[in-house]
Amino acid sequence: MSIQRRLIWSSVLTLPVAIQMFLMLTTNEMNPLWDWLALACATLVIVVGAGEMYKSAWYAFLNHHANMDTLVALGTLTAYLASIWGMVTHRAVFFDSVAFVVTFVLLGQVLEKRMRKQTEAALAGLADLQAKVAQVRQGDQVVELPIEQVGIGMHVLVAKGEVIPVDGVVMAGVAKVNEAMVTGESELVTKQVHERVIGGTQLVSGDLEIVVDHVGAETVLAKIVALVKQAQTSQSPVQALVDKISAVFVPLVMMVAIATFAIWYLGLNVSGPKALEFAVAVLVIACPCALGLATPAALVVGVGRAAKAGLVVRNAEALMALPKLDAIVFDKTGTLTEGKPVVVETWGDLTSVADFMVSLEAGVEHPLAQAIVDYYPTAVKHEVAGVQVIAGQGVKGNVAGHEVLIGNEQLMAGATWPADLQAFKEVLPMMTHTPVLVAIDYQIVGGLSIADGLRPEVPRVLQQLASVIPERIILTGDKAPVANELVATNQLAISQVLAEVSPQDKAHQIMMLQATGKKVAFVGDGINDAPALTMADVGIVMGSGVNVALQSGDVVLLHNDLRLLPLAVNLGRALATQIKVNLWWAMIYNLLGIPVAAGCLVSFGVTLTPAVAGMAMALSSVSVLLSSLTLKWREFK
Repeated sequence: MSIQRRLIWSSVLTLPVAIQMFLMLTTNEMNPLWDWLALACATLVIVVGAGEMYKSAWYAFLNHHANMDTLVALGTLTAYLASIWGMVTHRAVFFDSVAFVVTFVLLGQVLEKRMRKQTEAALAGLADLQAKVAQVRQGDQVVELPIEQVGIGMHVLVAKGEVIPVDGVVMAGVAKVNEAMVTGESELVTKQVHERVIGGTQLVSGDLEIVVDHVGAETVLAKIVALVKQAQTSQSPVQALVDKISAVFVPLVMMVAIATFAIWYLGLNVSGPKALEFAVAVLVIACPCALGLATPAALVVGVGRAAKAGLVVRNAEALMALPKLDAIVFDKTGTLTEGKPVVVETWGDLTSVADFMVSLEAGVEHPLAQAIVDYYPTAVKHEVAGVQVIAGQGVKGNVAGHEVLIGNEQLMAGATWPADLQAFKEVLPMMTHTPVLVAIDYQIVGGLSIADGLRPEVPRVLQQLASVIPERIILTGDKAPVANELVATNQLAISQVLAEVSPQDKAHQIMMLQATGKKVAFVGDGINDAPALTMADVGIVMGSGVNVALQSGDVVLLHNDLRLLPLAVNLGRALATQIKVNLWWAMIYNLLGIPVAAGCLVSFGVTLTPAVAGMAMALSSVSVLLSSLTLKWREFK
């Protein structure tokens, strides 16, 4: 039976008990049949409403520990058995307390579940973007297959207006695609041959033939949903501490309840039923439900709020760590820059070797390689063999029988400089754009100057981060003049430039910063960044290569927009604050509630029956849930 149904049945069964209690208080009449009615209702409430709580408490007992359900089970069972004894001996009964406590506990659990469902509604909507069928080419025919039967390597046809059903690579056609529902990109994206498409996005114009390369749980859409769910259930160190406190707290409360009964009954000569009422009230009001909800409730709402803004959070603790950072390191290319470099100048006789250059670079997945290919659109491709991509240096291979090298000075270590290019060699260290050298058979024939435009939002974002993160650092493989020119020209709020850093050395640079005691975040595009992202205290990945980004990093900026960084910092701070508020409220509630329930304020005329204690306990949980929901409606910039 669902928890909602259990709440409904418990509420219906508690209603007669509530009416009986009201009549007894207002008319001061006692009817023996009322006790039998209350017994029947309370018994059914325990069986129907509290059955799962009793099971949980019993399993906890068998495993030699106590949990929140232990207190509820002990409190209600004690009150129930004492009430049966009261009926036999014609004394007071507490069946109303049993029914009310169980119903209020169920109410708190239902509200918690409803909050989780509301938070996950956006994820369910995202998962629903997945098409149910796909048009698959099989020989000369096109057949419609359920999406579960579509496999890697199949050719899928997508027409205008249809949802792209799979992740894959375009083999034919040109189309405009709306990716807003997945990546947050507001403008339509043009897709053509050899470009990747994401399942769940919509074809606005044109037709495409796609080769499937990811299916099922490996698709971008599935990974986004899985990561957000993982983050919502991730346990922070704070929650681990809360669990330890609860493990000690529950047995402690049981001892307090026993002491309460002993003091009232043996020390103050109060009647057994009244002393028992105080003890049961202690057990019920002390249930640390609010304490247990404090962290997960805030995490569920906070991570859901992040997902709505375009932040996929793998680990909620990473989000809360952002406001505590000492340094944030940015990979330059593709992160601070557009990642779409263009050739702005050439030296030497490159036209005659353009075919060789394009033949070699066409098979290399790197922004600089694409810039060279785009610069020579009419080049004729030749057969290529022995291609070697050397990270941080460039590429070399054999093209039509010639050894071709394209890259930086390190790659050209064994190459010869001709006399007519000596002037070019001398200005290399001072160039403010990225220089790329070209050599044929180890004879340098020329070079290119390649520029990559700064993302328009970068100056403003860095200015915002400067107020919360002491150090903002650029890490780049370029020479210092190139990076310094970028900083100076755009007046960027950068405190340090780490230049000429190879991809293999990125993680080492992060480790060096951490060795000084700093908490460090690394922001990259997910290409050659995995070691640095893993080494950093917080790894943040730009979502331009969404599939790559989801493989690494603690936080993914799905919108491919750095303006999400300040938002993430502010959201992380708000989440950490909300958890503290929830924990303080839960602890203060217990610190104040237990003494009152134990009867410490009896001399002032203040007492709590078990039923009222149950209501107070439920309200404390509800207050934590409502407080957490404020994260959902706040504005973060």
